[in-house]
Amino acid sequence: MKVLSFAEALRDENLNVAAGAVVSKCEQLGLTSSMLTIHNALLARCCQLYCSDSENVELLEIGTYDGVNARLLVELFAELSVTTYDVNPLDPRLQAHNPKSAEIDVLKQLYSKRVSNTSHPRIRYLEKSSSTIFLADMNSKYRIIWVDGDHSSPQVCFDIMTALYSLAKDKPAHILCDDVYLSPGNATYNCLLSLEKDLNLDISFYQKRGSGDKYVAEITLNAIA
Repeated sequence: MKVLSFAEALRDENLNVAAGAVVSKCEQLGLTSSMLTIHNALLARCCQLYCSDSENVELLEIGTYDGVNARLLVELFAELSVTTYDVNPLDPRLQAHNPKSAEIDVLKQLYSKRVSNTSHPRIRYLEKSSSTIFLADMNSKYRIIWVDGDHSSPQVCFDIMTALYSLAKDKPAHILCDDVYLSPGNATYNCLLSLEKDLNLDISFYQKRGSGDKYVAEITLNAIA
């Protein structure tokens, strides 16, 4: 596994260019979010790899939040379409099964922003749990997947395995996972440690911001013949 600080990551020319494009597009569109971090640049870099005039690229997002990430990416790349899954924060079942009520309250306040940002012809917003992806997207094979749903165990492990199942296997593809702490107590980190044994996968960690101990994980799948 490779671990890069925020400064080290931005020494990569392609990632630096992607970060600049993200900032410029946000300013142009007036998109604002408290969640803009290096993950936006990493996703944009992945899209740069695969988007071209001759290829349509599908991206799967598990966890829509305020919809800014999905909107930003389709505005940056005309060849990209995004399918994004998240539950309705107004659903009483979410409150009943999630003890972090403050987080649910934030999501309720952002809900109208989410609906607005995902109202785009190349964004398919599905107000469903990620557990339905196996059935709904059985025939879809994504080049890029962003995992940013429930970070607790076992749900995050289920989402990562769903992402691996949903990737295109005959060509290079990427999964990125948000909010990873490099600690045995972190559910995402534990799941990724178990995947490290798979020789088809390369895993790297990028510090989310200029300071702090949160990281974004990038899993690269080499094409399987």
